[in-house]
Amino acid sequence: MDIFPNIPDSRFPIPDSRFPIPDSRFPIPDSRFPIPDSRSPPGRG
Repeated sequence: MDIFPNIPDSRFPIPDSRFPIPDSRFPIPDSRFPIPDSRSPPGRG
């Protein structure tokens, strides 16, 4: 038993590892491209 420790994670890795959250690969567009209104608000620019 010492040679083969009972580590379930080793035999069955977390599904998240194989299929990461889509949000991780494709972050919210708002984050990379802030709202245009914020950069150049209408009537104030």
